[in-house]
Amino acid sequence: MGLDRHVLIGTIVWAFACAGRPAFAQEPLTLSEAVGAALAANPAIAARQAALQEAEQQLPEARAAYFPRVDFAQSWQRGTHPVFVFGSLLSQRQFSEADFAVSQLNNPPPLTNSRSAFSLEQVVFDGGRTAAAVSSASMAASTARVAERQTRNDLALAATRAYGQVLRTAAERRAAASAVMAAEEDVRTAEARREAGAGTEADVLSIRVDLAQMRGRVIEAESGERVASLELNRLMNTPLDRD
Repeated sequence: MGLDRHVLIGTIVWAFACAGRPAFAQEPLTLSEAVGAALAANPAIAARQAALQEAEQQLPEARAAYFPRVDFAQSWQRGTHPVFVFGSLLSQRQFSEADFAVSQLNNPPPLTNSRSAFSLEQVVFDGGRTAAAVSSASMAASTARVAERQTRNDLALAATRAYGQVLRTAAERRAAASAVMAAEEDVRTAEARREAGAGTEADVLSIRVDLAQMRGRVIEAESGERVASLELNRLMNTPLDRD
């Protein structure tokens, strides 16, 4: 028997065998769900979004240099140190002739000096430094948006490929398992024909070689399906052993 006949017969047997099986309790994962899960939970997306938020916040920070700056400062001091009292009276424009007395200068009474001040700063010309900073921040934000969008596209493509790989390898595994069942039946038939004298040992060995090849295909397909499932789960940031 040729390989194509093995696959055909095995597929038919597998279809009839699975017809009476109960449906799985777990709902199948669709492609859109796989891509959505990857875009929602993959750490690469979270990292890109954080970088985008940081870049977008730098733009208003750079533009803030165009606005005036208002400061308010208040201080309060009290003491009897002669220099402090003398200087405070002068700054308050409350110095009088009586303050020139020697006793007053050496032993002044406690004095409170409080000061409140508003200041306003407005940049008039900075040689284009603020404009350059705004332009740089704007380009950084645009670059971050492009990078975030590119990461989403790359991740969606990777999830689609992994999803398709899971489907392909699963189909290969099922086809190989069906071919194994058909080859095993062929071996039994060939052995019966040999015992009846209608066949030779060479016929049996030839079919056993086909059987070994089909079993090798099953192992290879199972390994490929496992690897593809691990990759898809990794992209979706779910447990790697999830079915």
